[in-house]
Amino acid sequence: MNILIIGASGFLGYKAYEILSRKYKDERKIIGTYSNHAVDKLLPLDITKQSSFDELKKRLKQMNAMPQVVIHTAAISDVDYCELHPADADLINVQGTMNVIKNFDCKIIYISTDFVFEGNRGHYSEDDKPNPINYYAKSKFEGERVVQKHCKDYIIARVAVLYGHSMNEKKFVNWTIEQLKNNKPIRVVTDQIVTPTLIDDIVNALDVLINQNAKGIFHVAGSETISRYDMAVAVALAFNLDKKLITAVPSSEFKQPAKRPKNTSLNINKIRNLGIKMSSFKEGIIRLKEQLEKK
Repeated sequence: MNILIIGASGFLGYKAYEILSRKYKDERKIIGTYSNHAVDKLLPLDITKQSSFDELKKRLKQMNAMPQVVIHTAAISDVDYCELHPADADLINVQGTMNVIKNFDCKIIYISTDFVFEGNRGHYSEDDKPNPINYYAKSKFEGERVVQKHCKDYIIARVAVLYGHSMNEKKFVNWTIEQLKNNKPIRVVTDQIVTPTLIDDIVNALDVLINQNAKGIFHVAGSETISRYDMAVAVALAFNLDKKLITAVPSSEFKQPAKRPKNTSLNINKIRNLGIKMSSFKEGIIRLKEQLEKK
């Protein structure tokens, strides 16, 4: 089985490329793509251009590596950028996804988001109806609909608040560690409730779903429901940093272009029933600390 990871230079994509390449070194061909910044061993792909797909497929055929599975992680995930630049969000998150489907007639794994829900109550299951309240979420939900309409074989994996050790992208947890290590005070919201997810766990879950030939929508998120503020405090405690530098604030204190849902915690019983274990935030932070100490 050949697996193509689109967006393998990104935070989740690179971790998927790293783990799957190591696990299937002699059994499967794991190919990754980058968009703007060249990364060693990855192939170039601009998901907005057919000519770029043509060139990639030519290379894949030469390598005898046309995929049976595509993991599509490429997206614009900056929520405020999408709100201010909706055409860009549509081009990458919607049309780019359509282009992936048109070019690869195989199982497509589309990485979506907890933000497809409006956040009024939390503990959302796969059967709950999405109702996005910002443009990023709308574009990702539209990507889901494109996948469902045009793919014969697909997995939609909704993930939430990613953290872990990967490329140099500054996600919330990594940013918190950096700020506190430099003794910089931070203000963190108490009224945004999430199920933060260790990226290693997402890759493991996708691997299990691929091997079980699973199909449909799956919530692939951490097992602990927690506020952003409590996340920051847990990080401070795990890394022996000063939690007094963290100030609890309501989200109304931040004037951001895009609305944020209040509680997008995800119910993960569906993947649990398949034998997939997802870490609690405290467990995940310990694993992240161990990884950073090995750097």
